Amino acid sequence: MSIRRSVCAAITTATLVAGGFVARPGIGSATTPTAPLRLHAPRSETVYSYKNRVYDGMTIELEAVGNPFEIWSHRADYQSPITSEWHNGSTVTQLPTGLMDNFSGLSRFVDVSIENAAGQVVLHRTPTVCLNGYQTYRVVPDGAAHSTYPYGCPYNRFAKGSVQGIAAGWATEIPVFGYRAIRLAAGHYTMRVTISPLFRSVFGIPLSDGRRSVALTVKAIKPGGGTVVGTPVRTARSHVATPHLTGTQLSSAPTAGPRPDLVAAPAWGMSLSRKGDLLNFAATVWNAGDSPLVVDGFREPGKAVMDAYQYFYDAQGNQTDYVPAGHMIWDPRPSHHHWHFEDFARYELLDASKTNVQRSHKEAFCLANTDAMDYTLPGAQWRPDNTDLSTACGGVDALAVSEYLAAGSGDTYLQSRAGQSFSIANLPNGIYYIAVQANPDNVLTEQSTSNNLSLRKLRLGGTPDHRTLQVFPYGDISG
Repeated sequence: MSIRRSVCAAITTATLVAGGFVARPGIGSATTPTAPLRLHAPRSETVYSYKNRVYDGMTIELEAVGNPFEIWSHRADYQSPITSEWHNGSTVTQLPTGLMDNFSGLSRFVDVSIENAAGQVVLHRTPTVCLNGYQTYRVVPDGAAHSTYPYGCPYNRFAKGSVQGIAAGWATEIPVFGYRAIRLAAGHYTMRVTISPLFRSVFGIPLSDGRRSVALTVKAIKPGGGTVVGTPVRTARSHVATPHLTGTQLSSAPTAGPRPDLVAAPAWGMSLSRKGDLLNFAATVWNAGDSPLVVDGFREPGKAVMDAYQYFYDAQGNQTDYVPAGHMIWDPRPSHHHWHFEDFARYELLDASKTNVQRSHKEAFCLANTDAMDYTLPGAQWRPDNTDLSTACGGVDALAVSEYLAAGSGDTYLQSRAGQSFSIANLPNGIYYIAVQANPDNVLTEQSTSNNLSLRKLRLGGTPDHRTLQVFPYGDISG
């Protein structure tokens, strides 16, 4: 379901036949806009089911009319609710608390129901909607030249802030049911999509701009009778910057000017291995500063180690100075296979007295912007490169590698990474803490080190043959 194919077919104030759309105010029309945001959907759509499961990513479109449609959200700490602001041109409006359960989008933004031919509702959802679509495009001639908004919304449970937006005169595609299959037998249906009353009231969206009906036809695919469209796979954008030793090498790091600020988020996603002998976890270290963390490595011929340097930038983003910052090493393990910076973070398991019990073998890192953590920060980069761990940190023959962590972004390592878990086979039951420490040896220069350590409390229990794990909440964050 895409506005793009209709708009490309013809821009007119009359009926658009291609794709089943009718031109509405703001889509190829000079009619004065009546709402800052407008919902679009086709008159009819045909999708396909396999064993009563529809895999087609049915989408609607949201169009920003007049000004960019922009929402800034933030939480002061993990005990506080998320608060949001609507940035509408030069006007900033504080929105009611509770519009977002987390930073994945606007909670229960639309009401979606599917009725069968007898008028019975067979499916009903009130999905969360992220305005930062992966498919977004200009839909009117005088729309903004570019969209600068992020791709997607934060999914890290320890994110602190987000920016969602649709550029002026642009539309973004929203998957109605996410990227999961829905149960729907072959037949004819009516799908009704409505922006919820709360959001229509908050943003001044009349029902005429916030409700659409779609004649939905579901056709069955028999085994061997065709290709089923599976869940879309998002391809991360990646880039390995070319390092250059420009600027002036300093004997000591600068004490003023823009600098990164590394924050150790509490460990999350804890679980026990199938045998119960390993404690798995995920950890995120992110940059809350007003400048990116840039570390370049340079290898001398014939050596398996790179000398690393940290770079600094002025308020305009121009590179100024650099200082030595440890080393990079090549990690040949199957789940790594790239160059690692040695001095980024450290993971430790502590006992109830917060005394070290064990250190994770994961002690070197390929820096990548895997997670959006807080794009409301001054200097945050909304569309960072270097988002893919598999390609961001160079091949075995690389002579130089540039790794960076953008302001507002985090680097997450999941429990699937080799060497990260803790061995608990011989540990007694009781209280423990997972300690995540950023910049453990103070090799990197940052604004503050007061936020470099976090502790996550857990309890090991059970029997040697059946260990149990209890993870204590961190504020209102569980799991």
